[in-house]
Amino acid sequence: GRVAKVATSKMLGEFPDEALKGSFDDISDEDVRELEAEIFAQITKDNAEEEKIDPKKKLVVVTGASSGLGRKTALALLRSGEYHVIGAVRDLDKMEAVAEFDGFDLENFTPMYCEMNSFESVREFCQNVNQLRGDKPLDGLICNAGVYQPSLRHAKWSKDGHEQTMQINFLSHFLMISLLMNTMA
Repeated sequence: GRVAKVATSKMLGEFPDEALKGSFDDISDEDVRELEAEIFAQITKDNAEEEKIDPKKKLVVVTGASSGLGRKTALALLRSGEYHVIGAVRDLDKMEAVAEFDGFDLENFTPMYCEMNSFESVREFCQNVNQLRGDKPLDGLICNAGVYQPSLRHAKWSKDGHEQTMQINFLSHFLMISLLMNTMA
């Protein structure tokens, strides 16, 4: 309750006194990440309801659009003038900064929250894509997001119980493809 109140207040730019009182040390990092995911999913849903896709544009999803090859791919697609790009990213603030810095055509770019380390987040992302696209088919799905952490001494695990490299790089993309394949042109 207290975390949700602070997070919601932060989004609205308000900090009620009762939300600021007390310590947040007793709140686990996992609970904070789950709350952030819920908030970002709601923001994405709200944006999808307001957003309209140019019917003349092809619609494509790029995972990992905030850095590396995904960033360059999204930019190239946007600069072609033929596409509306949905950028699947885990950090919307970073994506906003990248889009501004690189000069993304924001009328034809929709960043959406998607944490590939969570099957639940991938499912929510696919629902949001379907809500945004309406009857328009998806013309492309570029599965680019990935992690590589060879220097870790111990494997990291997703909340779904999989080693995170396997989940992010393969399993979540397989799930996304499975959920969106029937919407493709």
